[in-house]
Amino acid sequence: MDLFAYQAGSPIVKANAVQGPIHKDLGIAMDMSIQLQAANGAICTLSLSFNKDGPLGTFIRYIGDTATYFARYDDRVQSHSKGPETPVDVSQVDVSMNGIELQDREFFAAIKECREPNASVAQVLPCYQVLNGLERQLNLVHPIRHCIVSTACTASAAGVLPGRSAMQTRTLGPFEVSAIGLGCMNLSHAYGAPVSPDTGERVLLAALDAGVTLFDTAALYGFGANEELVGRVLRPHRQRITLCSKGGMAGVKGEDGVTRRVIDGRPATLRSNCEDSLRRLGTDVIDLYYLHRWDKQVPI
Repeated sequence: MDLFAYQAGSPIVKANAVQGPIHKDLGIAMDMSIQLQAANGAICTLSLSFNKDGPLGTFIRYIGDTATYFARYDDRVQSHSKGPETPVDVSQVDVSMNGIELQDREFFAAIKECREPNASVAQVLPCYQVLNGLERQLNLVHPIRHCIVSTACTASAAGVLPGRSAMQTRTLGPFEVSAIGLGCMNLSHAYGAPVSPDTGERVLLAALDAGVTLFDTAALYGFGANEELVGRVLRPHRQRITLCSKGGMAGVKGEDGVTRRVIDGRPATLRSNCEDSLRRLGTDVIDLYYLHRWDKQVPI
């Protein structure tokens, strides 16, 4: 939604949402459609669909006055009414094809130049107002429930520091987890240089102290380093947490000695990924294990 507002260069003035039946176990709609219109007349139709095999794929289709384009996870093509799609080369548009790197470059450039960064949080806030309106259309807004710790004795019994609100929880399958989880990726991967092991340990323990019980990692992150960090720090607290990891996309060393990201969803590879993750995490159980990326060469 914020991408649409940003690319249209105009605020969203109309929004509507409809959703399908609520899944009996997950408690969410498996299908949803959102229609948006910007003040300059541009429109966006957003369709979200899941089935028993997972998401049905992600792509963005741009329909312009003279051409139609598709942007997928790994490629961008021009669509034609007749004939095959034509790849679009955008390698020269900027210094990198990595969106996270470009975002970081812009952020640091804005700091050095003492200006508001492109696509700042402030610029995204109007989209949250639109999302709030859509939630109200779908009757998804519920009264906020507060659980205030009133005495040191109660806080001690609940494992919460005096004066701090207790963490709310959610039911996730068979697990009761904190409403806020911690995605551990950026401690070892993607967002700039990895933090030091000591800093990573302090972040994980601070999250645990704040009431976080849902921790997410993956074989890919830091090519295993993230799972090793999470396992080492949280192993003494294993019974308090719900531990999540992913397989099907990991670092594989090539013949040139360079380790690269490889998507491989074959059952044998997933079993091997899982065994490696169990070893790095120092546990015999991964509570929630899921496919990191869909390998399109392997049927779900």
